[in-house]
Amino acid sequence: MHTNLNAAAAWALSTADAMAAGYARAGLAEREVAALVLISSHAGVGVDWLYSRLGLTQSGTVRLVDRLAAAGLVARGTPGGRRGIPLTLTATGRERLEEALAGRAGALATATAALRPDEQELLAGLLAKALAGRPRDRAEADVACRLCDWPGCPRPCPVDASVPGAGPARSR
Repeated sequence: MHTNLNAAAAWALSTADAMAAGYARAGLAEREVAALVLISSHAGVGVDWLYSRLGLTQSGTVRLVDRLAAAGLVARGTPGGRRGIPLTLTATGRERLEEALAGRAGALATATAALRPDEQELLAGLLAKALAGRPRDRAEADVACRLCDWPGCPRPCPVDASVPGAGPARSR
């Protein structure tokens, strides 16, 4: 490849660092935000579903959910068959997630502030094309979207479009 993508890598890393700082201002670590996003967007999921999307072991995910529950951000439901114990966000969990996503939005706004609005749209379109063009399975798609603002995602979602033969799996 003749294109020098160092600028893209540096931009992506500095943006990721700024997003992590936004999560920290909301009092959350990135994996905590990811867990809250995934629980919020997939009603009633359990630890067995969640751990494969967070990059943690099952026991690590249980400890993470324990911390989120102890902080009043996540509630455990009544055991429900194959899905295990369903997880939901509490009102406090939804508020903290909104704070974290606002930090993410601020970081992205700063990262694209040097671009004109038409350039921002062009960048968004190119990124959507790149995301849609890489085939992935449903679980990998959920991993890719673990820090997304799901209700704010354009339809059709480019990551959903990357799952061969699958329709949208979003509970928005």
